Amino acid sequence: MKCGNCVKKIKANFSKNVHVMDIAVNLEQKYVVITHTRDFDPQTAMNILSEMSYQVQIINKDKLQTLVFSVDGMQCNNCVKKITENMMKLEDVSRVEVSLENKTVKLYTIGNLDYTIPQKVL
Repeated sequence: MKCGNCVKKIKANFSKNVHVMDIAVNLEQKYVVITHTRDFDPQTAMNILSEMSYQVQIINKDKLQTLVFSVDGMQCNNCVKKITENMMKLEDVSRVEVSLENKTVKLYTIGNLDYTIPQKVL
């Protein structure tokens, strides 16, 4: 994966699959996280990505983590943008959801992200 166009192509290919609930593509870290139903076949994902000329390796799903932080002081969409950008710079973070309304940050990670690191960045 080299550019935003690669990300668009990957998302477009997986959006066609009824068993894919969400797809997060991390261009910097070069990985894709697929949230799916039980009926999703991982081999299908490997085939789609391989046909797109990407090298594919399945990462053990036991390494997936979701961390949620309460964040005081967020007041506007600019805060949301800055937090999202800074969290995406963290190694192993695949997706960030920032809720201005709920004042929360949800991180989807691969690996064992130390929960104190995002707290220091926030």
